[in-house]
Amino acid sequence: MSPLHPPHVAAAPGSPTVTDGDPDGRRWVAAWAAPPSGVGLAQGLLGRPVLAQTLRMVVRPLISGDAVRIRLNNAYGSGGPVRIEHATVAHRGDGAAVAPGTLRDLTFGGEPSVSLATGAFVESDAVRLDVQRGQDLLVSLHVLGGVVRPTQHFITNQTSYVSVTGRGDQAADRSGRRFHRARSPFGYSTGWYFLHAVDVRAEQRSAVVVAFGDSITDGYQGRVRGPMESRMALDQNARYPDFLAQRLARLEPERSIGVVNVGISGNQVLSRSSRLLPFGDSALSRFERDALTQPGVTDVIILEGINDLAVHADLTAEDLIEGLATLAQRARQAGLRAHLGTLTPTAGSARAPVTENRRVAVNTWIREQDLTDSVIDFDGALRDPLAPTRLSAPFDSGDHLHPSSAGYRAMAAAVHLPALAQHDESL
Repeated sequence: MSPLHPPHVAAAPGSPTVTDGDPDGRRWVAAWAAPPSGVGLAQGLLGRPVLAQTLRMVVRPLISGDAVRIRLNNAYGSGGPVRIEHATVAHRGDGAAVAPGTLRDLTFGGEPSVSLATGAFVESDAVRLDVQRGQDLLVSLHVLGGVVRPTQHFITNQTSYVSVTGRGDQAADRSGRRFHRARSPFGYSTGWYFLHAVDVRAEQRSAVVVAFGDSITDGYQGRVRGPMESRMALDQNARYPDFLAQRLARLEPERSIGVVNVGISGNQVLSRSSRLLPFGDSALSRFERDALTQPGVTDVIILEGINDLAVHADLTAEDLIEGLATLAQRARQAGLRAHLGTLTPTAGSARAPVTENRRVAVNTWIREQDLTDSVIDFDGALRDPLAPTRLSAPFDSGDHLHPSSAGYRAMAAAVHLPALAQHDESL
């Protein structure tokens, strides 16, 4: 089963599902996503089975709706099917607790459980639940048995929760007392496991902007010392797509325009990273799955390429330009508006100086090309005016490569909103 074409799992008769074009004028749109980046690196290295317990993951949809469904994946799994015995969704209360009256059991084709074969993508049936833009949801999955290296989205900047091993199914626990914070020896946040996306039933005129990229879209923040993430970003929802969604909400409060973040830290445009690293398939390989086929998508922002230039010293600017041009053309061919972002400064980081000359050449092409509907000058928004190869100090998270929260806010401010929010007659 190809991961580029996730199957639709039919709902049981009488379940509260709807489709595009329903008489009530609503349709399904993507509200949140976490593309699979690899297998559970930390857990696999520790050498013992994991996830023989209930996962409770926190997600923040960036568009409102009156019903919800989830998409699961086992894109990189191994060792046989993964059995999800019980799944629930709810509004978040405090910590891992469920807000009163909001817990909903999820089914898959009318069944309470589902098996995920290696490479499989499945979609739950819909349930009625009012979802507000920017309101946290809890998605709980009880995984039957042990999984040594689970499919995950690696960098989350979000606390997740896990039940105590051996306590059985806790997906319907409302108090949150049977959960503790999940921990990873490789960073402050742990992965989102098996959870690929959350869709909501929104108004017919709704629209979705997909932010496609690498760690700078994923919202990673580095540290002055050490290779892993900064604690300052944890649970702050301070990624540039989060700030962009806030701007769009203020621009047209009467119309639902959401933002879906499909950045993968470490991702490359032209090639996949080592299978041992959870940096995802190449942008060219995953573009259809993660961007073009998101329900309700109208626009795609593409910001990627620094990892290609840093990892491959023999890669030319022209090679990367060809890859970026292909992504833009594929978005336009799919009937979407395409937007290219300039590559941000790298001087002083582990990605420089080998990147700089080629980065400048790629940015020159991005600013001059006419393939896309707009150019977003992220480089201009973040660079130090006195040292333009470097991030401005207030916008530097500490590793001289990844922006701080203020830097991510500046990136969102650099987006020309009318280019994204044009009214489409088909909506």
